[in-house]
Amino acid sequence: MGDFQQAVVDFLDFHSVHADLATRLAQAITEHATPVGSGTVARTRRIPLERRAESAVIAWLRHQTTAYDEMKIARIKG
Repeated sequence: MGDFQQAVVDFLDFHSVHADLATRLAQAITEHATPVGSGTVARTRRIPLERRAESAVIAWLRHQTTAYDEMKIARIKG
């Protein structure tokens, strides 16, 4: 398990009974957040690894559990 994936597991902080679920979620989140060119916060070095993991989990959950990708968001300058 890589550093980023472990940081995701650590952020999830599931009880040891649910360690398998935490590992599977962390793998899915890592695969989504780390490809080169993905444009996600996981690849930046400007913020600490723990914050990147937290942001990636929140974003992944948003995309998986809401209609976020289909939402019409007005782009208002300022």
